[in-house]
Amino acid sequence: MVQSGEWLLGIPLDRLAHIMRECLFVVTLDNGMAHMAASQGSREFIFYPRVLSTYYILPWGNKRMEFIHMDPSTLNPVQAVWALQNAWKKWGIV
Repeated sequence: MVQSGEWLLGIPLDRLAHIMRECLFVVTLDNGMAHMAASQGSREFIFYPRVLSTYYILPWGNKRMEFIHMDPSTLNPVQAVWALQNAWKKWGIV
């Protein structure tokens, strides 16, 4: 079981895939982890960099994927929280 705030470092990919499949949702900014979460059908929220087109490499096949297209150097924390809360509402978490 993964505890709140626990860092996952050096986890074998099969175990990480299982964790992603069983967790409430995944938050990432890493495309590799986003695609792994998508392969597991996980709810996932991606902080996607504005320098990339949204049609470039987002895992569109995962219907439970939400994202914010942003510049990490200028993203207002209020915008990030608002986007996450909207995703939670869409997923029925809140």
